[in-house]
Formats: sequence, C-alpha cells, structure tokens
Amino acid sequence: MIFFLLLSFVLALLGLVFALQNADPVTVSFLFGSFDSSLAIVLVAALLAGAAIALLAVLPSLTRASWQAGARGKRLAKLEAQLSETSSESQSGETSAGTDS
Repeated sequence: MIFFLLLSFVLALLGLVFALQNADPVTVSFLFGSFDSSLAIVLVAALLAGAAIALLAVLPSLTRASWQAGARGKRLAKLEAQLSETSSESQSGETSAGTDS
C-alpha cells in the first residue's frame, strides 16, 4: 500500500515538474469555446482532472468495502456476544453440576 502511495506521489511530482518546464502560451479549444493560457496551467489542470476521474472510478469500490467492513464488524460483535453468553452459560452449568454431587 505504501509503495503505491509513494509511486503516485513520485509520478505526480514528475508530472508537475514536466508541466512547469513547459510554460509556453497555448490556445485551448474545448466544446464551443477557446482560451489562451500557459501550457503549464493546462497540463496541471489535465493532471488534476485525471486524478479526479481516477478517484471517481475507485470511489464505489472504496465505499462498498467500507460498508462491508462495518457490517463485518457488527457481525463480529454479535458473534462475540453470543460466544460470551454461551461460555458463561456453560461455566455456570459446570459449576451447578459440580455442587449437585
């Protein structure tokens, strides 16, 4: 996990350095309009848009995993309570059986 985080950081840093080294003015046409801007700004905006799209693509999986982890935690707590209850019942049964003889 830490490896992928570090790799992402290095790639983002390389992309930022690349963008800052290309500061020439460019004309960007998008849909029905166009505007003039620095290539560095356009590249950084494209990097941020790509990161946002990647996050949106992964978000459903992360949300589902979080919900499943919460449900498993609740199930675990319920099973532990049942185990504790069963364990205390069996211990009290052994204790009363030992006093009957």
